[in-house]
Amino acid sequence: GAGPGDLSVRFDAPDRVELIKNSDSASGFWWSVSADEVDATLMRDIDLTRVTTASLEFEAWYDLEADYDYAGVAVSEDEGCTWKTVEATSTTMANPVGQNPGIAFTGTSGPGTDPSWLRQRVDLDRYTGKKVRLQFFMMTDQAYHGAGLALRGIKVAAVGFDDEVAHARGEVSDGWKASGFIRTQNAVKADWSVQAVVFGSGGINVVPMRVSDAGSMAATGTLRVAGFGRDTSRVVLVVSPMAPVTQQRVRFRITGELESDRS
Repeated sequence: GAGPGDLSVRFDAPDRVELIKNSDSASGFWWSVSADEVDATLMRDIDLTRVTTASLEFEAWYDLEADYDYAGVAVSEDEGCTWKTVEATSTTMANPVGQNPGIAFTGTSGPGTDPSWLRQRVDLDRYTGKKVRLQFFMMTDQAYHGAGLALRGIKVAAVGFDDEVAHARGEVSDGWKASGFIRTQNAVKADWSVQAVVFGSGGINVVPMRVSDAGSMAATGTLRVAGFGRDTSRVVLVVSPMAPVTQQRVRFRITGELESDRS
């Protein structure tokens, strides 16, 4: 095998982290954020006074603690003083532990173990002839929480409202009142802390690796350890990704090259 020499270590990783998995939404989406003890809401007023039939349509992606954390749609006829949860395509009235606020989403969207986008429809016919306030909500308890609720393609065709069209015009926040929800392209900045624990003849030293922006949404760092196999017997890298509000896994790569002593 190779003799002792200088070891060059290289670290490569993305400088962005996803907020949710399986998102193919190029135009972005609304996201409830992922945390314990959250009461996130996204509201807007809708004028149904001139229509006789109406429905709310949207796509939902959710990862919620089943039977404990809930999300859904509510409607107010008195400018937000009182609310009534309303049925959407995938909501449930089941309430095994008393946490369901009425009728709402819980568990994971889609048929598999990983969440997927599901088309939803809410019948608003009972509210035609009125001005109402729509509310998307997500509620979590103090224990385990999933990745939360994501929404896209929100529209009420009867009154010409289409959130995707508004977003394309740069009007994405117009009319919305968001508390806890954010509009996102499904990525947040990631920083990396990489420490090399060097086991040498003189003891153990911790050497930080400088990780910097490499362009094209990538981060990289290098470290050189002299006398590997002679003065140094082992090198352990401790890698810590740091990004706000997300718990998604992120991949990185470590490569090493040993330049053997010529003597």
